[in-house]
Amino acid sequence: MGLTSKTTTIIFTLSLLFTLSSSDSVPVNPNPKELPSFKVQQPQLLSRGCSYTVTIKTSCSSPRYTRDYISIAFGDVHRNEVHVARLDDPSSGTFERCSTDTFKMQGPCGHGVCYIYLRRQGRDGWMPESVTITEVDYHRTKTFYYRTPLPNSNVETSQITEPSGIESRDCEANDPILVRAARGEPVDRPPAWMMRQAGRYMAVYQKLAEKHPSFRERSETVDLIVEISLQPWRAFRPDGVIIFSDILTPLPAFGVPFDIEELRGPVIQSPIRDREGLKKLHSIDLEKVNFVGESLRILRREVGDKAAVLGFVGAPWTIATYIVEGGTTRTYTTIKSMCYTAPEVLRALLSHLTQAIADYIIYQVNSGAQCIQIFDSWGGQLPPNVWEIWSKPYIEEIVNTTRKACPHIPLVLYINGNGGLLERMKGVGVDVIGLDWTVDMADGRKRLGSNISVQGNVDPAYLFAPLPVLTDEIHRVVKSAGPRGHILNLGHGVLVKTPEEAVAHFFDVARGLSYKTLFEDNAPELAPVR
Repeated sequence: MGLTSKTTTIIFTLSLLFTLSSSDSVPVNPNPKELPSFKVQQPQLLSRGCSYTVTIKTSCSSPRYTRDYISIAFGDVHRNEVHVARLDDPSSGTFERCSTDTFKMQGPCGHGVCYIYLRRQGRDGWMPESVTITEVDYHRTKTFYYRTPLPNSNVETSQITEPSGIESRDCEANDPILVRAARGEPVDRPPAWMMRQAGRYMAVYQKLAEKHPSFRERSETVDLIVEISLQPWRAFRPDGVIIFSDILTPLPAFGVPFDIEELRGPVIQSPIRDREGLKKLHSIDLEKVNFVGESLRILRREVGDKAAVLGFVGAPWTIATYIVEGGTTRTYTTIKSMCYTAPEVLRALLSHLTQAIADYIIYQVNSGAQCIQIFDSWGGQLPPNVWEIWSKPYIEEIVNTTRKACPHIPLVLYINGNGGLLERMKGVGVDVIGLDWTVDMADGRKRLGSNISVQGNVDPAYLFAPLPVLTDEIHRVVKSAGPRGHILNLGHGVLVKTPEEAVAHFFDVARGLSYKTLFEDNAPELAPVR
């Protein structure tokens, strides 16, 4: 008897973290058994996320109809789960013998399903034939085949426990080289990208900026964000594609409007310096930054598995400097004085920013970002002992919050002028420390140790040097960093008027590197990076 072509469509909004690694259709273990319980993760901030279609074929050996409760959970190599407590709806005739039922789900973005659990509670003995999960945004599909009935799970449906079902063991990590290097996993060469790799040094960007002179328009319009982000990807094929945005982009979403003026740069008309100003703040409204989420989803689709899509945020102290000073500053006198004249106000501001930034990171990850860089750009303006008090604890809190929600996502911390802060930076718990060009890579690696990854740190000015000189400097930096846990980058952003030929050469040299060749005779023994 053939399968009925009936399709039932039910819409679910998933409120659980979900990141997936890609794989193809595989049969599952033919001996289903009751599995240990698991705790579904706490609901996360999704604000749309990605679309999934789950198609379940009921076996022709199943009862004609069922009153069994059916739930589903599926996830990735890192065991991040999507869970729907109940799929079936007896009133609509779901899961009838030989039928096909389709469920549309909205959830966090992922990159490939590698396992699934089905849970059944009831006496009817419903039996699946197959389950197909499609990541609609990325056009990826995986099918799991069932050969035997599911065991009955004698648990109240209100409880959140692991479904009784069949587990696929086809969960091998297939992350981009940049993500693997960030985690300290073995790779053949250092991955490479550049801070500010999308921007004004490129002729194609300059032409686009003439048509769209407003930076806010360029950084808050999906089509323009995607186009600008992909310009260096098309031209140079870096290992990381960072979204074209700004650390101030989320400010209006939690109550701080700003403008960008031609000569002054960012301007905040009503700086926050007292308790009255704090009243303007509210929780971040992620719908107001949906252009960021949509852009990340498109970038993941465009780049595929050929590079990592990178998101970024500003650290609380750095963001606070703009909010307190009213824009850019060279002295930071107002905010520094608040450390002593209005510490309660400054702590309240930093705490609010910490929560908003953590939510924004999780939103970017759920939208497709595979690595997040935290820019504490102006943290280096603080004496190290002051940074310990007014910046480090808030970054630590962001890291801890992100770790709970997105344990698999590497985090990078970059501070401009961080030579006096390296050991303190290591203590915040990130995966990667970005070194600026004023720190010798060999010295930085020695100070940080081998159990954390590093990023950097070619002086951007080398891109103006003869190409053989640039090649030698890249080799020196890579050798100094060692054969594991290094992301090749500049020590700061690409400078204006940098020759595109030099940028292309930088990436050509990076792709041609081989750890085996560089460290064949005298490779130092490095402990595995966590």
